[in-house]
Amino acid sequence: MEFFSLLALGLVGWFIWITVSTATSRSRIDGLAREVAALKRELQQTRAAAPDAEKTTNAGIPAEVAAREEPTAEEPHAHPGWSVAPPAATPQPAASAPAKPIAAREGLEKAFGTRWTVWLGGVAIALGAIFLVQYSIQSGYFGPGVRVALSTLLSAILLATGEFMRRRPHIAPLPQDRAAQVPPILTAAGLVAAYATTYAAYALYDMIGPMAAFILLGLLSIAAMLLAGLHASYVGAIGLMGSVLTPALVQSESPKPEILFLYLTFVLGTSMATSNIRGWRWLDAATLVASIIWPVLWIAGPWQPGDELVVGFHLLALYGLRLFLNLGESSEETGTQAPRRISTGALIRASAILTGLFVVALLDAGHDGPAALAILAIYASGSVAAAWAREKFLPAVATSAPIAIIGISLWSIPLGDWMGEPDFWFTHFLAQPLPADAVSTFLWASALAGALYAIAGYARLASGRPHRTWSLASALTPLALFVVAYARVTNFTPEAPWAGFAIGLAILCGMLTKQMSLRLSEPGYETATASYATATVGFLAAAFAIILRNEWLTVALALLVPGLAWVQSYLPLRMLGRLAVILTGVVIVRLIFNPALLQHDIGETIIFNALLYGYGAPAAFLAWGAWLYRRLARDEIADPLEAAAILLAVVLSNLEINHAFAHGHAFTLAKYDLAQNGAHLIVWLLASALLFRRNMSTPRAHYRAGATILRFLSYIFLIIGLTFFSPLIDDEPITEPLLLDRMLLAYFLPALIAACYSALANRDSRHRLALIMASASFIAGFAYYSLEVRRFFHTGSIALSVAPGSEAESYAFSAAWLILGGALLAAAFVTRSQMVRFTSLAVVMLVVAKVFILDMAGLTGILRAASFLGLGGALIGIGLFYQKVVFRNPAEG
Repeated sequence: MEFFSLLALGLVGWFIWITVSTATSRSRIDGLAREVAALKRELQQTRAAAPDAEKTTNAGIPAEVAAREEPTAEEPHAHPGWSVAPPAATPQPAASAPAKPIAAREGLEKAFGTRWTVWLGGVAIALGAIFLVQYSIQSGYFGPGVRVALSTLLSAILLATGEFMRRRPHIAPLPQDRAAQVPPILTAAGLVAAYATTYAAYALYDMIGPMAAFILLGLLSIAAMLLAGLHASYVGAIGLMGSVLTPALVQSESPKPEILFLYLTFVLGTSMATSNIRGWRWLDAATLVASIIWPVLWIAGPWQPGDELVVGFHLLALYGLRLFLNLGESSEETGTQAPRRISTGALIRASAILTGLFVVALLDAGHDGPAALAILAIYASGSVAAAWAREKFLPAVATSAPIAIIGISLWSIPLGDWMGEPDFWFTHFLAQPLPADAVSTFLWASALAGALYAIAGYARLASGRPHRTWSLASALTPLALFVVAYARVTNFTPEAPWAGFAIGLAILCGMLTKQMSLRLSEPGYETATASYATATVGFLAAAFAIILRNEWLTVALALLVPGLAWVQSYLPLRMLGRLAVILTGVVIVRLIFNPALLQHDIGETIIFNALLYGYGAPAAFLAWGAWLYRRLARDEIADPLEAAAILLAVVLSNLEINHAFAHGHAFTLAKYDLAQNGAHLIVWLLASALLFRRNMSTPRAHYRAGATILRFLSYIFLIIGLTFFSPLIDDEPITEPLLLDRMLLAYFLPALIAACYSALANRDSRHRLALIMASASFIAGFAYYSLEVRRFFHTGSIALSVAPGSEAESYAFSAAWLILGGALLAAAFVTRSQMVRFTSLAVVMLVVAKVFILDMAGLTGILRAASFLGLGGALIGIGLFYQKVVFRNPAEG
């Protein structure tokens, strides 16, 4: 049996010898090819220089002599030692056609012969080593010690052979495809065999203990990283994979985070350093991904209080190493190398984000322990220091600032406590009270973090090296931390000292705004000035929010909008306009989408209640701000402000209507009836008409959109009033005086507004809209007219189910409609309106249909006769009117 084992080992050695011999032969062939290529280049250079030399030599020779001495194309110059080739025919274009298939065949042959064979050979060697161990186990050859010794010998032979061939490039020259080099392949196979041997000695034979196996596998991983620096990146990938799998392969009854993360720090740090030195960005990115695997598994698994310090050290060490390794200028920055797919900035940003997220997780896992805050402090200060040293580290500041805000917000809140209410989780965790003994630590952490970014950013700006990241971090980070600290410490209760502190910070930011505005002409200081101005407004808003409550807070926020417009009239900062739009959005959300409005006490006084100043004042302030921005020629800012003011005005009108009809309940529909529907319809129509009129003089998109939306709502409310709440269907008694009842609101006033709207549309040449609004006006007016006639004959409810009609009422309808038709005809004569004239004819035709169809069958006696006599007289009169007035013959004068 030992013979076969030795034979197998000899076969492996024979294979290695064949590989070396093949590589040696290949080296000689490649050397000869390079020599031939050099000779060809020399020949081409000699031919290129020959014409110039001949011109210089033959400058004074007669032309016929020069022609006689000039070599012909059939006699090429022969290099010493080379025979002269026979004359070749002039190449034709068709002769080059088969070149592509030949090149394709050569490319496939070259790829298979130089790349695939090497890769497959390396994989085969690695698998052969593993299978050799498996075979010796299954066949019972040797004892465990001999098996491990032979496997170790095989691993050493492969590693030694790879290193031997690397040091002798004439044996294994570098091919054009560096991924197919023979020495790295042998080294990688040796590493795989070494990993398998070590694991077998631990897991299969119990020859070494867990600690020894852990140390050996770790040393192999570090060795792989170091060998990768000499060979190729995939050797480092093997070491990276082995380093991550080692803790999972070596089991321990009581895992210790100190040993695990210290090992990972050294191994992954070696991988990071190697990939950075060699410029292997993909391996660097893979190392970054590998660095988060075990922290995730540890937090989700055997986490114990106090582990945050160990895990945090591991994360911060790798993060700091990455920043340190990138302190120098890379070839991409100096322009000596084209930008790569994975840039340095992308790796720094990804590292800062991943490290920051784990720092936040450690803050939550560590509850109120100071170790987690210390980790956050090191992370933030390290990011700021790196960005001070090199501008390319600014992504670290842009990432660490929000991470610091989120981390401090979550400190001393267990994760399960603020995820229990998914509806309001954000405000829920901000309102979590701090333990009494943690308030001082929390305030110090918030103040130091805010001061770190504020002072570092300001110092950078004051030194004449502005950047947007420093501006935003310096101005907005303290503002956000102040809001978080107020929320966590006071639980959103009014506190005068906090408001005073906010006003003091607003004054300080205002002074910084003034200082930065003096350098507006210099590049980069516009953003700095705008950032400090934004912080000024933010601290003022925070002060208002601390002191004021409910609707007064919204009024104060709306008042900031014209204040920003006034400031912008002195400081031409475009960001102030955007901030005004943001504040406008906050006002809209608070007044329309705020569920807390349902609990507000508005009072029962009609019109003069909390709605008037709660909605009217913000609408007025937003309109004022829009007017100021129009004067500054900033229509892109004024338009959304004006649209918001219009929206609040319309909402205020409808809420006041609902408040009046619901007896003090503006946000609930206690009892919705025909009168309230008519009041809302009046608001929709009147607002739409005003916007339409405004758009006629000053066309703007929000005027058109608002008029169209409100007009559509008016159509819907008119249909609802004519159907669901019609007095002919609703049996509710009508107790108001005749003509001055609820139908006046529901039909008559909307009819008047719609008629004016139709006239406006006709003036604007919107004839289709004019016809629609005229039709709506007629329908609403006709409904009011007819229902008032019915009220004359009935008291209380006029529903058909309660009060059936009489013969006198039917005759009265015919007479009233004829009078209406005549009045419309007279109005048409006065206004010269063809539309009104057609409407009068439509009413008359309606009376004709009613008389001949309904009255003939429903009336009896004198009323039937009177109905027909009246209709006939009216029709003759109308005919004479058309003959004498409308279609008068010019000959009659």
